[in-house]
Amino acid sequence: AKKASFIFRGRLIAEGNPERPIRFVPAKSKWGGVALQGMGTAGSRLAHVDFVAGRFPKFGLNSFPGMLNIHDTRDIGLDNVRLSGNRKSDDALHAAYVHGLKISDSRFLNVAADALDMEFSTGVIDGVTGMAAGDERIDWMASSVAAKAVAFAYRECSPIVAGARTM
Repeated sequence: AKKASFIFRGRLIAEGNPERPIRFVPAKSKWGGVALQGMGTAGSRLAHVDFVAGRFPKFGLNSFPGMLNIHDTRDIGLDNVRLSGNRKSDDALHAAYVHGLKISDSRFLNVAADALDMEFSTGVIDGVTGMAAGDERIDWMASSVAAKAVAFAYRECSPIVAGARTM
């Protein structure tokens, strides 16, 4: 369906492998995006998953800001996830009110605005790379994040923005 989105309210286990990743891509028309919404999604794991050329998901009166959104949940793992070519969304990955988000060995490529936007969240980022973000590479607001091995190719905009109450 045109601008179709995937909104998950329960735990999602999506585990591809290097030779056969799970891919969220447009078919013939545009697609919206993916959201993990609420505590029912706690414990979700995504490994070897590609998100390509999405916009932002809509559900009823709700509109999410990123191609991939993780909101109001805990204990979420993203490993070897690639986000690229998002369109008309503020963020490639938007996380809000997430306790225990772990992102490892993941890439952001040619994203429209912020690559990773975390608000009021805690987590660990290890082995994340990216290039060609249209705005901030990483935008943290009131979040506590441990980051290592994070590398983004430089362009005119800010590589990392740490807003108020960020540690």
